[in-house]
Amino acid sequence: NYERIYSSQRMHTPHWSTCSENLLAMVAALSSLQIMARDDLAARAEALGLRFRRRLQASHERFNLVTDLRGKGLMIGVGLTPQPGPLRLLMSLLLKHRINVSTSAPRWDALKLLPPLTIDDAVVDEFCDALDSVLENEDI
Repeated sequence: NYERIYSSQRMHTPHWSTCSENLLAMVAALSSLQIMARDDLAARAEALGLRFRRRLQASHERFNLVTDLRGKGLMIGVGLTPQPGPLRLLMSLLLKHRINVSTSAPRWDALKLLPPLTIDDAVVDEFCDALDSVLENEDI
């Protein structure tokens, strides 16, 4: 697609502003949509999200800090007792496992999990194992 659009000066405008059409961004967006359709990433996100939730549900049942699970597909919130101290500590401890998560500040009541649609089962297991390890072995 890139070559087709940029192969000739007639085919594109050499200068554009941030808020006007941007052919390179359009090519990137179209390519992304083609890959999403080709690899059926929506169905993959749904299936992997269910697998992720099953693993997280076990954590929810074992640890008082985990209050609920939220979201759809791979857009997952792990609800936590709303206290900034424990959540910050949990985030810091997960970093030691090379896992970077964000929170739902300002309420400090959930970890936001927004993995790419292309993650594999091993990454889901790695995250859940790390979360369980931190919750089991640390005084949070």
